[in-house]
Amino acid sequence: MLSFLLQHLGKTLADLDRKQEAREVLQEALALRVAEGDPELIGRSNAALRLLDT
Repeated sequence: MLSFLLQHLGKTLADLDRKQEAREVLQEALALRVAEGDPELIGRSNAALRLLDT
């Protein structure tokens, strides 16, 4: 549940053009998702992080 909340907070921060904060939050979400072992959610976090580089 925490990874879900962090993922959406990160996306919101990105939408607000607060990219550094978004990256930190999304990386935290990714770490939790890796620990949870859900490949689909890991992929979503990685995709959100990639969008910050565009």
